[in-house]
Amino acid sequence: MVHVDAPTPDRAGATTRYQRLFDLAEGGMGRVELSVRRGPSFQRLYAVKRLRPAVAADADARAMFLEEGRLAGLIHHPNVVPVLDVGEDERGPFLVIEYVGGITARDVIVEAQRSALPTSVQIGCRIVAQAARGLAAAHDLTSHDGGALGLVHRDVSPHNILIGFDGVVRVTDFGIAKVTGREHRTSSGVLKGKLGYMAPEVLQFRGADARTDLFALGVVFYELLAGRRLYGGEDDGARARRILDEPPPDIGELRMDVAPDAQQLLVSLLAKDPADRPESARAVADRLDAIVHQLVELEGAHPLEEFVREAFGSVQAERQRAIQTALGELAGAAEADPTTTSEATRPALARRWSQRATALALALVLGATGGVVFAVADSGEPPARATTSSDAAPPELPAAAAPARVTIEVETVPPGAWVEIEGLEPVRTPASVELPRSTDRRQLTLTLDGYARRIESVVPDESRHLELVLAALPSPPARERRAARRESPSPRSKRASPLDTYW
Repeated sequence: MVHVDAPTPDRAGATTRYQRLFDLAEGGMGRVELSVRRGPSFQRLYAVKRLRPAVAADADARAMFLEEGRLAGLIHHPNVVPVLDVGEDERGPFLVIEYVGGITARDVIVEAQRSALPTSVQIGCRIVAQAARGLAAAHDLTSHDGGALGLVHRDVSPHNILIGFDGVVRVTDFGIAKVTGREHRTSSGVLKGKLGYMAPEVLQFRGADARTDLFALGVVFYELLAGRRLYGGEDDGARARRILDEPPPDIGELRMDVAPDAQQLLVSLLAKDPADRPESARAVADRLDAIVHQLVELEGAHPLEEFVREAFGSVQAERQRAIQTALGELAGAAEADPTTTSEATRPALARRWSQRATALALALVLGATGGVVFAVADSGEPPARATTSSDAAPPELPAAAAPARVTIEVETVPPGAWVEIEGLEPVRTPASVELPRSTDRRQLTLTLDGYARRIESVVPDESRHLELVLAALPSPPARERRAARRESPSPRSKRASPLDTYW
């Protein structure tokens, strides 16, 4: 069992000790800021998560926000991103979260598709094994009197599984976590989480327990090995029906290199009946560790740290340069005028990040706002609980205006379509495009051989993620197909590559 004290909120109205550098992510409910705490011989970066003023004015939203900090702050485990501090200042409530330098499980899947090289089974098992241990720490959490809390994450997805450059996997975002049996002031009949990772019992409003998280973890495991979404691409109703009615998929139909033990584990994780799933997240981790041990004996060890460095080393270097630039500009501004740090002295550094770095720098999740995520390199100092509000506080930065640019992420079913936004060069999906913030509509055109052209419009007033399905054109008449077959030799039938399908 895991049991520790949770962080407690600072007094209302206190001036925060965390100096804002710039926004890293934002969503409908709030934003996450890159911040630094500095002292005479101390400097450390943090993620500071805040609600929008209009949301913070809602008592229920504030309560849920602070509950996230309380629950996440209870867990101290290497495979869980900790909340280090909970506070409130003149800008409202905030959570202080440890920085994790790395990428997400989703980045691994997208990179495998981009490179046309499927993620190795050993790497997939290592990622899921560590994530399972993080979930086990949450599931085993106890109260002060030693009783089991029955904590359920309820939002396990590739976006919420961080893979650090140190090779450590961490589960994050307990924004909609729930203590089993506790009454919550939520709307009846409202589903919370990402639909493609919801267990059947959640869709049927039969409640959630630890095995609900195991189903979602099974979906992540499948997607890491298959290189595509399991329940994605259709409308919400179709996806829900597939989760409820389709038998668990056989990963062996896509890949011949998945060990039978891994195939059996995957089928049990995706069982429709919770009783047919593994007994605990810890048991899942133990089974995966045994599979990794067998794979190491067969093919040699491939450490996760080495994999991340090889695949995402350039992202790590670019991110560190961006952070050092921000810190340098803050230090220069403070030296010029120690009593104030003006936002005008620093340009919006986020726009300097390349599209690829922005897409892959995602590692912490912005609450239950639809999966806005990011990651920033840690300063290398060990995790530490922030001290009390009586400490000398550095000058607070003024609240910044909304970022001048937003990011529009576009995914298509199938992938590889050309996406053209007025005034920009066409790019292939999945794509991440930066646009000036505006309330004016911009036309977006999608084209792909064999599919009907699709025209949409988007308002770049905030960062968005679009998932668009293309309609296949009618097949040619049978006579034309027969003629085409006569003109080209019949290739040998082969097993479809997992990367031939959509993530």
